[in-house]
Amino acid sequence: MQPNAKGGNKGKDDGNLKVVIRVRPFVHYEKGTTRVLEVYESFHGSVRNQVIQIKGVKNAKFTFDHVLQSNTSQVQLYETCVTAMADQCMTGYNATIIAYGQTGSGKTWTIIGPGFAKRTEPDKEQDGSPPSDDQESDSTPPIDNSADLDGVVPRALKDIFNRLEKKESEGG
Repeated sequence: MQPNAKGGNKGKDDGNLKVVIRVRPFVHYEKGTTRVLEVYESFHGSVRNQVIQIKGVKNAKFTFDHVLQSNTSQVQLYETCVTAMADQCMTGYNATIIAYGQTGSGKTWTIIGPGFAKRTEPDKEQDGSPPSDDQESDSTPPIDNSADLDGVVPRALKDIFNRLEKKESEGG
């Protein structure tokens, strides 16, 4: 997306840097509390911004390329944020995704997904050891080992290798 002077975008997906916020769902001990973030879209001419405003704090507004609500699935996140990057990788360009946030905010859930560790390391569940930072925590929903819950990395690898296989089978 082409940035403009005000930090927005013109809707064209060719910018070098995108900033996306994923709002995590409430964890069990937060249920019943009031959400302090308000997410809305702002338009300045043809420029569409997604804005987060912190309730009760004057002038606390932050603008991003995308704001993904707490009910955004891993599939929706991939389609919104990563598919175009995979397209670029297939044409020889590099892509980098950085997850940043405090402990328990959902970085591992987003990047790896909850079921990936269980599918690749079945012993971990049975040895009685407490969950590590890479395993389920209070901020992650229950694991059901569904591929739909795969995070960005395993999903991107599957996508790129599927594209390569398809290209090879078509004689490319």
